[in-house]
This record gives sequence, structure tokens and C-alpha cells, in this order.
Amino acid sequence: MFENALDCIITIDPQSRIVEFNASAERTFGYARNDVIGRGLTECIIPPQFHEAHTRGMARYLASGQEPNMNRRLELTALRADGTEFPIELTVSRVAASAPPHFTAFLRDITERKKAEATLMNYAIGSVAFLVLLSSAVYFAFAGQLKNIVQFSPMVLLAIVASVSVAFSYFHCLCYRKHITCQNGMMVGMTMGMVSGLMVGGIVGATNGMFVGSVA
Repeated sequence: MFENALDCIITIDPQSRIVEFNASAERTFGYARNDVIGRGLTECIIPPQFHEAHTRGMARYLASGQEPNMNRRLELTALRADGTEFPIELTVSRVAASAPPHFTAFLRDITERKKAEATLMNYAIGSVAFLVLLSSAVYFAFAGQLKNIVQFSPMVLLAIVASVSVAFSYFHCLCYRKHITCQNGMMVGMTMGMVSGLMVGGIVGATNGMFVGSVA
């Protein structure tokens, strides 16, 4: 079962020596199973900056049976065989009924997810800047003429511009949909929407932003 798992599965003994290393771990880390069995995690998997924390955590659990990071999802970094460091999502749990205690780590490479999040953040920053520039440009270019023609107040005009701008952001959210989780989409939509809302002195932009994020 472990050999067919998509996640990396690594089991260690109380001395942090590797006793199980599945096929996914071999592909992710670049080690053959036989090359790491019996070696310590700090020798091949854990980056130097985490050595002390790992040693303290293991000692604390063996002494008290308590470790706050056990069975929790963590985001850390790990080392490949070629020495490159990459981001991982990790959960560690004790192997049931093992004596002495053994521990299994379930982890996955989240490099692509981190790249997508960085792309999304850059997009969000660019979109907010676009909203500010577009709203300002349209207001200063046409506020006077539109106000005279249709008796709109500047705030109403900005509300219209904000709504159009957030619609523009919705289109781009759809384009980036494969990179946007529901939570991240809501965050980006809310951010862009709140900027628009502040500019019009109301909640029009915020409401639209929530819609953009929830749909994206």
C-alpha cells in the first residue's frame, strides 16, 4: 500500500534512523531506498537549520509522550539528494502499537503550489494597482463632463468605475482559476474589492470583491 501511495512516506525509529522509504519518496528526494535505510534524517532529508528543533522534538516526545507538532500539518523545507532545498507539506504520526515508538511522516512536494501562490500574489498586487490607476484616470478625465450631462456625483462615478474594474478582475481570476483555491480566490477578490470600496466610500467594491473571490 505504501509503495503505491502518491505521497512520500518515511518511517523512522526512535534514533531518527530511516526504516521505510516508499517509491514516491525515492522519486521526490532522488535517493534509492537502499541508500537511505539506516541513515539518520538529519544526514539526508532535514536541512541544517532544522536539526536542533528535530532533535529537541524527538527527545521531548520520548521523555513525555507529548509533542505539539505531532499529527499536525506543517509547511517546512527538505533536502533532495543533490542538496537543493524545496518546500514540503508534512504530517508526522506515531506508528500504532510500536514499541519502541516508530514514527511515520507523510509529506508532499509543494513547489508548484508555492509558485502558483507567488504568481497569484503578483497578480493581486498588479490588479490593485490597476484598479487605483483606472479609477483615478477615469475620474479625472471624465468626472466633470459626466456630472454635467447626467448629474452624477463623483462618488457615484467612482462606484461605477469600481464595479467595472472588479468585473475586469473577475475575468482574470477565471483565467488564473487553475492556480486559485477557494480561500485564495476569496482573499484576492476581497482585497481588490475593499480597495474599490474605500475609494467610493462604501461597500460596493467589497461586495463585488466577495463575489469575485467566491466564484473564482
